[in-house]
Amino acid sequence: MFHGYWWRAAHRFGPFDAVLTPINGPTVCFPRCQPPSPWPASLDAGQATVAARLLGARIAVPIHYDGSHIDGFYDTRPDEVSRFLDATSAETYEVAALKQGKDITL
Repeated sequence: MFHGYWWRAAHRFGPFDAVLTPINGPTVCFPRCQPPSPWPASLDAGQATVAARLLGARIAVPIHYDGSHIDGFYDTRPDEVSRFLDATSAETYEVAALKQGKDITL
């Protein structure tokens, strides 16, 4: 989730060579937790872009996209990787959107 501790982490440990940023922004609906929250359970593409900037990332690696989607329980946002790439086009850090099973050398 997006929170105010990105600045603290950057101040204490940054800048970071690489930041793994969840970008799927799912909303979750647990049967015993009603009404469901409209807020994403993890970062969406726009929030991940800001988090990578605040952390001083040299490379941002989007994760948790094109994975699980369970209608009515774990609803991910479609095409988040494209939104992330569009949002990061003006940033100063690199983006490494990897296919499943691929790796990156830092």
